[in-house]
Amino acid sequence: MTDVNHLRDLLASPLNIVITTHRKPDGDAMGASLAMYNVLCQKGHRVHFISPTEFPDFYKWLPGSQDIVVYTESEQQCADLTYAADLIFCLDYNSLNRVNEMGHYINHAAGKKVLIDHHPDPDGFADFNYSKPTASSTAEMIYDFLEMIQHSGSIN
Repeated sequence: MTDVNHLRDLLASPLNIVITTHRKPDGDAMGASLAMYNVLCQKGHRVHFISPTEFPDFYKWLPGSQDIVVYTESEQQCADLTYAADLIFCLDYNSLNRVNEMGHYINHAAGKKVLIDHHPDPDGFADFNYSKPTASSTAEMIYDFLEMIQHSGSIN
């Protein structure tokens, strides 16, 4: 991973953060994103989880799922949140084409992009890359990342 110490320092003060995942999110995408969302909220950050598309109802029991903003239902709000973000976490995808039209806003946003993903060959759009194709899932990598930045004690 590129300079985890710098990310840890950035996350020491409250930031505007957007968390994104791929279109038609599956269990790994939802679990990883909501885990990150809940930990960062506990740490005092202003966090928004944006999904490029609607997610299945059977994930709506997960803590934080009620706060997810769906791009296809609130395009302007999602664009505004993305442009206002200091950090944009890109979880469980390795290419901006996996987030449909949201990719344009992520690509042009001034905030630093942090990619955490287990798929091979990331496109290189992110400022910080934590790519591990040997990991079982992005959720596993989120746990490891939270340990690296000394936030794993916030997982409930």
